[in-house]
Amino acid sequence: MKFKDLSNEELQKDFKKLLSRYTPDELVKSLEPYKIETDEKYKFILYLDMDGVTAGSNYIIKIHNALVHKEDENKDFEYRNFMQQWCFQKEAVEFLNKLYDVAPYTIILTTTRRYELTPTEWNTVFKINKVKAYIGGRTNRIPKENYISWREDEIEDYHFKGSGMFTFKNIPFLIIDDDIFDLYKYGDNLIHVDTETGLTMDYFQEALDKLKAQDVKINI
Repeated sequence: MKFKDLSNEELQKDFKKLLSRYTPDELVKSLEPYKIETDEKYKFILYLDMDGVTAGSNYIIKIHNALVHKEDENKDFEYRNFMQQWCFQKEAVEFLNKLYDVAPYTIILTTTRRYELTPTEWNTVFKINKVKAYIGGRTNRIPKENYISWREDEIEDYHFKGSGMFTFKNIPFLIIDDDIFDLYKYGDNLIHVDTETGLTMDYFQEALDKLKAQDVKINI
């Protein structure tokens, strides 16, 4: 799923307004348990898309309609935040947290909107939405003449060629995405989410099976 991007100036303005609801101490405290001390703490890497995953289109339409008909001075602010950055359906958060409980992981963002905020800001957004896992980074754009890099190229560059914060090539990984036309190469690692429903617990067993196939120990 794709949405119209707001300008960086608009995004930063809305983000600062969101953060103003929390004291600096509250924000630091919320992130403290999730700091990366070593990549050995985590059992696998989760390459995560957002639009159509952390919120399916059915959920987006439901909240969209509620906000459109809401009479409130903060209506425009809430609508932009919902549509652009802070769109997490309950089922997706439940999936991500239950998976983290049985096999801790680090998230690497693959969403096309991954550069709209810094990794530190994304961590704050995920923590506000009660997601336990830490955002360890985001895949890189691969500049090529007359060519837009596909997501599988970006993941390969990050995971196997060491362009990210760590060397991940020997670490198991999962990919969760609703658009898979450029991800068939990683079918054994891929959780294909329905765009309408988004990420739900219906995909949980598939995720466990694909982790076990990579010899990841599951704590159940």
